[in-house]
Amino acid sequence: SMNFNASVPQTKRLEIDSIPIPQYTTNNSTLGQFLAKWELTFEERILFSLALCIHVSPDLLKSYNVVNGKVIHAFGAVTGQNYQSLLPTGITWLFLLAGRDLEKRMRAMEQIASNRLLKEKLITIESGFASEPYLNGPIWMHHKLLFSILTNAELPTLTTTENGTATLQQ
Repeated sequence: SMNFNASVPQTKRLEIDSIPIPQYTTNNSTLGQFLAKWELTFEERILFSLALCIHVSPDLLKSYNVVNGKVIHAFGAVTGQNYQSLLPTGITWLFLLAGRDLEKRMRAMEQIASNRLLKEKLITIESGFASEPYLNGPIWMHHKLLFSILTNAELPTLTTTENGTATLQQ
């Protein structure tokens, strides 16, 4: 699955889904409160991490996009209009979950509809151009949630309107 480099001995390779979810203790940070409240699944944690990583470590994705001097196009990150570093996309998320394993990718794509972060629009995957692959748009965290986490401000409250639209209230 996550076979970035075929020359790495099989005993050194690591499947991403075999990494245990880290335990955390609830603390007073906004991030800790969010994680305690939402109890994210493994897939949701990967999505959440991708949406947050460009804001706390802008060059992080560059180190995973190139292996042995070769660009891994399956990684799927894009550059923005004004932002020249890499932005994670839905394809990046699928690659981290399943690598090039088609069966795992199909299972991961089936789970998109049930992903709470996407359903509640806490995180969105922008629509790509019609001529580009599905999920090719950048991943974005809702600006109110992002601001709260980055500044350790109070978590916004998620409310749902009569028509089912979720909104964040500060």
